[in-house]
Amino acid sequence: MRFLCLHGRGTSAHIFKSQTASFRLKLESLAPDTTFEFIDAPFESNPALDVEPFYSAPYYTFWQGSSVPAIKDALDRLQAKLDSDGPYDGVLCFSQGCSLVASYLLYHEHSHPNTRPPFQLAVFICGGVPFSVLEDLGLPISSEAHRFDEGTRRLFLSTTTDEWTPRAGTWQVIRSLGPETSLFGLDLSLKPADMRIRIPTIHICGSKDFHYPAAVQLRALCEGEAPLWDHGGGHDIPRGKETSQHIAELLVKGMSQGEK
Repeated sequence: MRFLCLHGRGTSAHIFKSQTASFRLKLESLAPDTTFEFIDAPFESNPALDVEPFYSAPYYTFWQGSSVPAIKDALDRLQAKLDSDGPYDGVLCFSQGCSLVASYLLYHEHSHPNTRPPFQLAVFICGGVPFSVLEDLGLPISSEAHRFDEGTRRLFLSTTTDEWTPRAGTWQVIRSLGPETSLFGLDLSLKPADMRIRIPTIHICGSKDFHYPAAVQLRALCEGEAPLWDHGGGHDIPRGKETSQHIAELLVKGMSQGEK
């Protein structure tokens, strides 16, 4: 499979390539025909937290601000990339890259419900969907959800992600999502019928991540038995031997589902 790879805010294609090197190396023996194309976002930005000591500038972002027009401009740029250099079988993304891809897939389902998305598989690492996109597509966002989102963001900006503790029992909730489930203030019983991601997906996140609630919410918008794996860390891509092997195996399983 051929993957398009989209990095997080405040990093770059070079950084994302380095961050994923460990599990991609494991993947070589499991799926040797898999290829990855890493691209830079269009706008320069400040570095992400804890990036500058390890990686030098430049750093990039897919959009400036978080308004719907800014995000839709990024979606147009993504579509132009797909039109010029695609097709891609899958997309591998981290953080803001996940927000871009998830938004693209949700808008695609809304605008072209009878057309297959351009990817067979999406791999979300520390992902989420901007609330502005969900609101634009018709899902009311409660004040509780906004408070929770802002609270975790303030925590992220003011301290280390190791101090973030998830709400107890959330993983059990994910495994048995019902039609009226509310996740961190997001009431999924109110979502429009076409608010869904239909392709196979893989979700990788850490229970110490400030972005953890968003990853849980994103998984809930995806159809099927999409795996959600907690690597136990923060807002990062684990690179240990065992975790890298597990991620590689998740990708192999996901690729087999995407090819069906």
